[in-house]
Amino acid sequence: MKISISDMWAARPDIWVVTTNAVLDHHNALVMGKGAALGAKRQFPNVEYACGWFLRWWAECTAGSINNPESLEYGFRLIMPRFGIFQVKYAWKEPAALDLLMHSTAMLAYYAREHSWQQIAMNYPGIGAGGLDEAEVEKIVCELPDNVTLYKLGETP
Repeated sequence: MKISISDMWAARPDIWVVTTNAVLDHHNALVMGKGAALGAKRQFPNVEYACGWFLRWWAECTAGSINNPESLEYGFRLIMPRFGIFQVKYAWKEPAALDLLMHSTAMLAYYAREHSWQQIAMNYPGIGAGGLDEAEVEKIVCELPDNVTLYKLGETP
């Protein structure tokens, strides 16, 4: 894993990944109102609806409930050819959950190792709106391979 203190959207990776939750709004769109998720909505028009479609499908496949975000664990998933989501929260208004961070990290690490030729850019998970301690998160995400770059925004080197 690499860390960059720069704008993730200025990078040119093969895949962009943003941290997300499991809550749909009244239009069946994934709530993506802050941080990198909001940036993704600007970069990929209507991505929140593609994510919402995925969550509705995932709920049906796993016997989860779209009305109960606590029942939906999806980890890391590619939603479109160059865009993926990385679950750190059940509900957008809650802090990030360490169990989700571990699950999603394991899934992304596996994907990244199996696709080592792809460069993956993702916002540093759980430390912004997620409210987790960066040192605690570092212990988990350190297993990500070097084709994954985690971006920190709004900080100086």
